[in-house]
Amino acid sequence: MTRGTPNNLNTSILSGFLNNMYISVQREWFAGRRFLYLATLFMKPEFQGRGVGTSVIKAAHETADKEGLVSCLQGTAVATPFYVQRG
Repeated sequence: MTRGTPNNLNTSILSGFLNNMYISVQREWFAGRRFLYLATLFMKPEFQGRGVGTSVIKAAHETADKEGLVSCLQGTAVATPFYVQRG
């Protein structure tokens, strides 16, 4: 087991799933429009609470607004409060 990797996590399956989700969202929701898509933002525990994730979300919002892009965020149920608090 690699440090920081949960016991039974097959990263190739997770990667394939996330890629399929990305393609599905792109085809169904954005229909050829330019968009900003943020997925699977994880922070190592030692960096949590320092504003790094908040800075990434803020930069994504600013970029989408500046460029007039439709935006989509893919997150987990555990991370939902984090994203909701940041708009």
